[in-house]
This record gives sequence, C-alpha cells and structure tokens, in this order.
Amino acid sequence: MEDLAICLDTDILIPFLRKDASIRKIIKEIEEKTQVATTSINFFELYYGAYKSETMEKNLSAVDKLSEQITIFDFDLDTSRL
Repeated sequence: MEDLAICLDTDILIPFLRKDASIRKIIKEIEEKTQVATTSINFFELYYGAYKSETMEKNLSAVDKLSEQITIFDFDLDTSRL
C-alpha cells in the first residue's frame, strides 16, 4: 500500500498560523495517523498574504518556519493528474 498524506489547503494553514487551538488539535490528530503536507501553490498564497499584511516580518517568519516543518509537494501538470 502507498504511503498516504493529507494535503492541507490555505483555509486550514492560515488558522494554524494564527494559532487556532481547534485547528492545531485536528492537525496533531492527523499527524498521529498519516503524513501532513501541502503544495507549493498554497505556500505561494501564504507568502502573498504575509507580504500584504500589516505585520509582514512576523508573518513571513511564521510561513518560513512552517515551510521547515511540513512536506511541500511541487504542483505541476503531472501532479494535477494524480
């Protein structure tokens, strides 16, 4: 059987970065069962939002830290076919 991963979208990652306790609890439960990942497209969205925010440096730092803790799948045409 293939290793499976849950691919988190920005609608989950943003509250996670904002330290939403309920989202963090859910992600922790998922991590106990399978790999948690996201895509390079989602990271583009996170960085875009960080650059546009009033607390840019703080938010960029949080996104950078997350990028070191989560698997990031490159997303291209071949990936979209999966």
